Amino acid sequence: FSRIFGLGRCAIGAIIIGTLAGFPIGARMAAQEYELGSLSKAEAERAVIISSTPSLAFVVSGVGGGMIGDTGIGLVLYISVLAASLIYGFLTRRESIPGVENIKTRRRVDLARSISSAAVACLGIVISVTLFSVISGILCEVIKSNKILSLILPFIEVSTSCSRLCEFGGVSSLILIAFALGFSGISVHMQIRSALANTD
Repeated sequence: FSRIFGLGRCAIGAIIIGTLAGFPIGARMAAQEYELGSLSKAEAERAVIISSTPSLAFVVSGVGGGMIGDTGIGLVLYISVLAASLIYGFLTRRESIPGVENIKTRRRVDLARSISSAAVACLGIVISVTLFSVISGILCEVIKSNKILSLILPFIEVSTSCSRLCEFGGVSSLILIAFALGFSGISVHMQIRSALANTD
């Protein structure tokens, strides 16, 4: 792992969970490892980028099965987004040298703090998705050109943009959906920023 990505082993959990469960959990896990001193700032920044992908379930079941009607295409979309993230990690591996992991700084699990943190994170995600879905909905009502919408929506909110892009059909639609999943919209960027709020 260290040779492939140039990250300490404490980043493994953030990357695996982040790429499977989706944003912003990988970013939050990387931030926690940084706070504990297990990752350097450069390692944590790269781990956040590598682990910030949409979840396997959302892409395969939600986008592939639910929106496109083909889980196979959903799997291909997920693999393409995951591959882009892992390729980035590989190509930038020389930008951070794995730090010395300070295992002594690990804290015991605080169940009450974990529940509170999870509740706040879930509420933040719901508010972010709702706000940017409303903005996307308003834009869909105001802008009647599908071409303009296909260029704007991927920058705002991933679910709405994927749903709208599926209506176009064809290969160009899949390319735009892959872009929307990779960029994930300002909504997800705000979720990740919120997960990193207590760090530098």
